Amino acid sequence: MKKDMVSICGVLLIVLSLRPVFAEDVFVPNFAKDLKFKDYPVKEEKLKHVAAPKLDTHEARNFRTNLRESAKEGPNFAGHYRIAEWGCGTCCASFALINLKTGKVWFPPFFVSCCYPLDNENTIDDDAYKTNGEGEADGDSIFEQATLLYQKNSSLLIVIGSQNESPNCGVYYFECIKDTLKLLKTTHEFKTKAGY
Repeated sequence: MKKDMVSICGVLLIVLSLRPVFAEDVFVPNFAKDLKFKDYPVKEEKLKHVAAPKLDTHEARNFRTNLRESAKEGPNFAGHYRIAEWGCGTCCASFALINLKTGKVWFPPFFVSCCYPLDNENTIDDDAYKTNGEGEADGDSIFEQATLLYQKNSSLLIVIGSQNESPNCGVYYFECIKDTLKLLKTTHEFKTKAGY
């Protein structure tokens, strides 16, 4: 019995080690698959030393505890970067990009908040966004999401929601280039109720 368990564990380890490099470690909704992580590959880096986040801006000093704690966890994006995320209210996410080699911290000019459909006369195509006809989320829906999707072995960041509670809502694709994010593409952008 013990020998069988060792054999099963050995086979399981071999199978797990054969996992593709670009396995989808994060769930990506169907409406957010225009660009793919595998098309923006970067080498995962094993850092012997993680640089402490530089607290050289007012914003970095305000979020110093979150930045420091997050940096300790190592890279989670684009090889040697860490995306540190924290809530900023109901259905809202703020984040910063930390270069774990240099300690440089970059804050995007936006936070991400939920999308809310237009009033009861919902002019948005319910089938396209899989809502229940009243603008409420029903599974794979763009509504009621403030989401960041990323992987350690890719420089692609997918942002789902509204930026800074603007009435524009959509799926935004960014690429990490030299400690900043470059907007590549916007899809499913539409007007929603501003804020909540």
